[in-house]
Amino acid sequence: MVQIFVNDEDGDDAAKASAAGAPNDVPKRPVVKHVSRAAATSPGPASAPAVPPALARKLGIVARRASLVDIVKRDMAANGASKNEAAEAAQFSDKKAPKTSNEVEAAAEVTIAAGEKNRDGLAGGDGDESPLLENPETEAAVDQILAREADELLAIDDARTENKAAALQHERVGSKLGAFFGGWWHNAWLRWLTLLVIFGGIGTLIGISQTRYFILNKAGVRVSASLTITATSTQQPLAGATVQIGSRTVQTDASGTAKLTGLHLGPQSLRISQIGFAIVDQPLTLGWGSNPLGGFALNATGIQYTVNVQDYLSGKAVAGASASFAGATAEGDSHGTVVLAVPAGSGNTPTATVAANGYRSTSVTLDPKAAVNVRLVPSGKAVFVAKASGKYNVYSTDIDGQNQQLLLAGTGSETSAMSLATSPANDEAAVVSLRNNLHDGTGAALNSLTLVSLGNGQSVTIDSAQQIRLMDWADTTIIYELTTTSDAAGNPNRSRIMSYDYADSTRMQLAAAGQFSVAASVQGVVYYAESPADSNPNAQPGLFSVNPDGSGRQTITSQAVQNGVRADYNTLDIQTATGWDAYDVDTSQLQNVAVPTSLAGRQYVASPNGQQAAWVGANSVGQNTLFVYNVGAGKDTALATQTAAGYPLFWANSGAVVYQAGGATPGEYVVGLDGGAQKIPISNFVPTTGFTQGT
Repeated sequence: MVQIFVNDEDGDDAAKASAAGAPNDVPKRPVVKHVSRAAATSPGPASAPAVPPALARKLGIVARRASLVDIVKRDMAANGASKNEAAEAAQFSDKKAPKTSNEVEAAAEVTIAAGEKNRDGLAGGDGDESPLLENPETEAAVDQILAREADELLAIDDARTENKAAALQHERVGSKLGAFFGGWWHNAWLRWLTLLVIFGGIGTLIGISQTRYFILNKAGVRVSASLTITATSTQQPLAGATVQIGSRTVQTDASGTAKLTGLHLGPQSLRISQIGFAIVDQPLTLGWGSNPLGGFALNATGIQYTVNVQDYLSGKAVAGASASFAGATAEGDSHGTVVLAVPAGSGNTPTATVAANGYRSTSVTLDPKAAVNVRLVPSGKAVFVAKASGKYNVYSTDIDGQNQQLLLAGTGSETSAMSLATSPANDEAAVVSLRNNLHDGTGAALNSLTLVSLGNGQSVTIDSAQQIRLMDWADTTIIYELTTTSDAAGNPNRSRIMSYDYADSTRMQLAAAGQFSVAASVQGVVYYAESPADSNPNAQPGLFSVNPDGSGRQTITSQAVQNGVRADYNTLDIQTATGWDAYDVDTSQLQNVAVPTSLAGRQYVASPNGQQAAWVGANSVGQNTLFVYNVGAGKDTALATQTAAGYPLFWANSGAVVYQAGGATPGEYVVGLDGGAQKIPISNFVPTTGFTQGT
């Protein structure tokens, strides 16, 4: 049998595809029909030369190839074949068939001619076919070639048909979805019903706590929690206790309070631990917000020791003291009693550190059988000048004489005329001296203003002049007046009020005049007035104020001010041509007053906490007295009366004042606001000055 490819003119394949639900425009494809070899090789018209059957098969193959290629190309063009399909067909045609009908005819003529020429060689004498052409192996090879070519063409056609059907199906699905959603959107009732169902479902999920926590945590919502830890036996706060919630861990502060942030919502685990106490583990659920968890009391598991903490000067209880050992810390009560729990196995007499705000910490050996009493020394330093080896050196010391330190070694140029003033934080000291051996153009000696750190002894010279007067400290800023005494009063820069902030090394001129009639600092604000006696024609009459950083400059009065004195903590008295007026710095009001009984103005030195201010003046019977003014109560209290008591003044802490005294027993003395006083043990003491009043 021989396979012959023909077009399916009857449309059998199309009918079958339509019945199966495939598109009706499926292209027709060649169909293999089997015919007998005799039919395929039947002789043609009588006028045509006889062609051997083998030659006819070859010519049939050539013609069939050209026909099939032409059918495929036309079919692809009619059905919009893709570029890839067209390329495959072209590649097949290049390899398998002649490209034009002329080539087919030429191949046929050549083949016929060759057949006639070699007929005698190919056929026998009786006209039978050559054994070579009738060879079964040759015939099988021809059938195999025909089958392979048919399969290749059918595979190309099938792939094209499937791709086109898939594209059409996708287009139909997209069209149906678009129609569905379009109808849904234009149906208002259906649209709102769908939205209500969706949001209702979301609301239901959120209403379930676990789901709500999960959603909020995934959205990045975080909350906080706070709690307070105390000891069961003392009801005092436990400082340094470890508090852990989830993955967050913090330590309690001095009040036993811990605050944790960045926590996840929902169920969490809480753990509280402290050396010498039983661990607390408990579950909890964190909701929205700050989550105050209240107080937790820990039970001591170690050995408990008791420490009674007292003030060095007064012997009174120090509230808020603490004791610590090996990571365990306990806070004291208002009576100064601290109960410290120490882990078992730490020894019978462990050494603890006792501390309190404003006091020098100290070590104490604990006793398991009895309470231990300890006195804490104020932490502030007393600064003084001592003459050793012929030089004037500046030292600091604790008020009990311990930890004495050389701050500024003398150069040999200094004299006893030196001034000292320490900062409110007791960390810097201002020193005025001739230490730098400087002179101006006239040969006059120049004083230097030097700042020295009480912590590390580092110093810096910030200014120099013939005369330097220390006026006040305002936080980290020293306020002072420079005067060139050799200049005439008409020189507009003869006197200058300056400020220097050691926190950022800023130096600033606040005011200048030939001569000041008022130059004072009141509650950290500078007040100044140019003297009417100033021969400077450009002198501006009036009383003015300015902040130490140069801001907030104001005019208090435009009248010429002849004199001024600080009458009390809030009041500056000034003299004008019409009499005396009192200026209240709190109310910014001027009020006419009588002539002051004393022109010795007050120089207040503020305490570290700003609640008190110390000053030295005469009491009702004319004795030099150290006073402390309570800012809140507006009341002065006399602390000590001593001959030649005076400046400089320092605060050892907010409860103890250091002052200087001359006379028969010169030196520096310390007195406590709650009682107690003593002379500070200092050798080779040299009296100095501190803040002084301007003229």
